[in-house]
Amino acid sequence: MHENLASLLSPLPSPASTKSYSLIVCLSPSSSRILLGLKKRGFGTGLYNSFGGKIEQGETPATGAARELEEEAGVRCPVNHMERCRVGDLHFTFADTNNKMLVHLFCVDLDSAEIDASSINWECDEIAPRWFPMSEVPFGNMFADDSVWLPMLLKDASARFSGYFHFQPGGDKVNLVDSYFLDLNSSPQ
Repeated sequence: MHENLASLLSPLPSPASTKSYSLIVCLSPSSSRILLGLKKRGFGTGLYNSFGGKIEQGETPATGAARELEEEAGVRCPVNHMERCRVGDLHFTFADTNNKMLVHLFCVDLDSAEIDASSINWECDEIAPRWFPMSEVPFGNMFADDSVWLPMLLKDASARFSGYFHFQPGGDKVNLVDSYFLDLNSSPQ
């Protein structure tokens, strides 16, 4: 059996713990741009990513997303608006750990009257935001899974889906997806 096929058919490790995160894709449809951040420290250092992070105890996914977006990018989004921006969930497992990540995915239209993007942080200690034309997203300098699900979201910001990604050993240092599955038109959990 081909080595890659064998790895796709092998069972994923059973997760010992699941940690919940938020991830907020920020778009400006009027200018056909996406706001991404260059990670300066922590998981994904040196890669561009959307904004987000760990959901703290007692927070809902939308509350955590609103807090992270303001902390990292200076963008204020009311929690009730953030709730309506939820587009899916991304599930991650890793070949060299039993940990599992559940990432609650949001897509925010920064042109919306409900969003205050007037004071975008142009740099904090963790991330440096930067605008990109939607046609020039730096997929080669992002997490490997982004090139799978983000183009769908850029094509249709109202898309609903769940993604399941299993990364090869080495985490963000290797940044290679071993296998994935997208469940289109599914509702977020």
